[in-house]
Amino acid sequence: ISNELKTDSVVRLSHINLKTLPMEAVTLMVTNNTDKLYMQKNKLESLPDNFGKLNSLRLLDLKDNKIAAFPSAILPPSVEILDISHNLISDLDVSLAETLPNLKYLNLKHNKFTSINKLAPLLKLPRLRILELDEYDDPETSIKDLTALKEYGMDTDPLQALRNYFEKKSLEKKTKNIRNTVND
Repeated sequence: ISNELKTDSVVRLSHINLKTLPMEAVTLMVTNNTDKLYMQKNKLESLPDNFGKLNSLRLLDLKDNKIAAFPSAILPPSVEILDISHNLISDLDVSLAETLPNLKYLNLKHNKFTSINKLAPLLKLPRLRILELDEYDDPETSIKDLTALKEYGMDTDPLQALRNYFEKKSLEKKTKNIRNTVND
């Protein structure tokens, strides 16, 4: 690892069977103002507690690891691009928007989400513009009800499709409440 942590703002720690990222490595990256960190195709299950100190980090690639919990509480708010695809994530923290206010691109393909509802916290991310999700017609997709997004434009813009889906659900709920109030 030490050879990768020269005085460079781009650090590549990919394909090295990394199981943990030492706290000392994070300290070196903080000193070097690392803004791009590639750690794909390792065996990471989590990130060290001091990871949030990487205040210059804008791009983080954690693709193809063994991360089961979305690490939003540990990630620095400076992150704009995050690829956390091909992991074991099944849920998102409701405080996602507070912890990652600058996130513009997020790849969540091939994780373990079981429902569209688990993706609701994404709608609160103020700067999110590009969202990558599993294809709705893939029989292996982990989001079983993702086909419901097809009618909302999943083909062209998954983020907008997700917004439209939850907007319609909210409108249906309000309509039902009004009907119940009128009928009482």
